[in-house]
Amino acid sequence: ILVVPAALAFAISYAMFKRRVGGVYFAIITQAVALILTVLIIGQQGYTGGVNGMTDLKTVLGWDTRTDSAKYILYYLCVALLVGSILLCRWIQTGKAGTLLLAMRDKEDRVRFSGYDVANFRIFVFCLAAALSGIGGALFTLQVGFMSPSFVGIVPSIEMVIYAAGEGQRALDRLGADDAVANGLFTRVFVAEMKRKGATVRDVLFSVREQVATLAERVGHEQVPAV
Repeated sequence: ILVVPAALAFAISYAMFKRRVGGVYFAIITQAVALILTVLIIGQQGYTGGVNGMTDLKTVLGWDTRTDSAKYILYYLCVALLVGSILLCRWIQTGKAGTLLLAMRDKEDRVRFSGYDVANFRIFVFCLAAALSGIGGALFTLQVGFMSPSFVGIVPSIEMVIYAAGEGQRALDRLGADDAVANGLFTRVFVAEMKRKGATVRDVLFSVREQVATLAERVGHEQVPAV
């Protein structure tokens, strides 16, 4: 659950970050890896179930996960691991490594010129994300009782990115040089709308579309989310 995703992430990230591969090229390579894994999983039908995936997962080491008590245990286990993951990430963020990561986000070259090996920090974050994703994937499988190759493919990774802007448009990361908000325009509006109580999915999508378009227009940019 932890070692395999982290080891795979280390191999991929080491090969890329040590060669200073980033931006759109990094996105393309990671999506290509996801596609390769999907094809591999489907091809090994005897072990993975092929297109249908691994279905009817009822027990773990003889423990029946379908009982009410098991569902409660899994629920509280998910909550505990979620809180633990948040605290771990918060601890990293408030430490020296977190300060350097924030500096890398804003001015990576300055961090590199200050004598830090930027690639090592990027590899660390990539491996940490892979390990946390492995935990989430394992718990998801226990909760729903099956795992499909469709969860590994490209679509789950990029569908929200596709929604951020219309065809031929560029999604804004910031509304100006003095904009200190970490999230991009679409993300910040979408997250805020998701917190609105009583709103339907339709209301959220239309509200996000209008707000993003309006805010982008104020800075002379065209961005209309394709939602």
